[in-house]
Amino acid sequence: MECPRKAVFLDCGRPIAQLMRDSLGSGARVNLARIAGWAVLLAGCSTPSIRDALIKATSTPAEAPATDSDVLLQLALRRVVEGRAVPDYGLLPDSQVIVVLKRDSSITPRILPQTNQVRFLLLTANQIHLLADRYDHFVYLVVNVGRIEGDSAIVGAGTTWAPSKRRPGTLYMSGGSCAWQYRKRDDAWHFEKTLGCLII
Repeated sequence: MECPRKAVFLDCGRPIAQLMRDSLGSGARVNLARIAGWAVLLAGCSTPSIRDALIKATSTPAEAPATDSDVLLQLALRRVVEGRAVPDYGLLPDSQVIVVLKRDSSITPRILPQTNQVRFLLLTANQIHLLADRYDHFVYLVVNVGRIEGDSAIVGAGTTWAPSKRRPGTLYMSGGSCAWQYRKRDDAWHFEKTLGCLII
């Protein structure tokens, strides 16, 4: 039985793999090479993931704390990173490159802990939204000092989503925050207790 050259996926009395080799010969190898080349080209043109973008981004250099607020926020960030101490910490795009919201003038490089385990990107709300719109939605950290009264302070930290125009209409039902009390003893701030956590 003679099988048409174009019917390479039909079984004409021989194994299909052998039929393809017989029908296409060296041309099959050429076509497969072209397909592989197109796949590489398309992959190179695709948008990198938000994780890839963060890994390639330049981190914010940490500076020495200058105020009690700096020290407390630094302690809060270290607690978050070392203890995964906020809700949905696992949703961060990468646990070694973390975006922190620069929500006001109190959030500066002086709040960033110096650690070899994590790199921090301190970004404004506008920078975060631009990043999400370009790549994809992602989770970032927010920290704040709630109150400092004498030798007592309340500090909070949490995770929240940066929505992306790539995913219109998405409803975010994750994230949350925790509040901790710190006490100053011997001229140094120490963690005292968790006041509570809110899970979205």
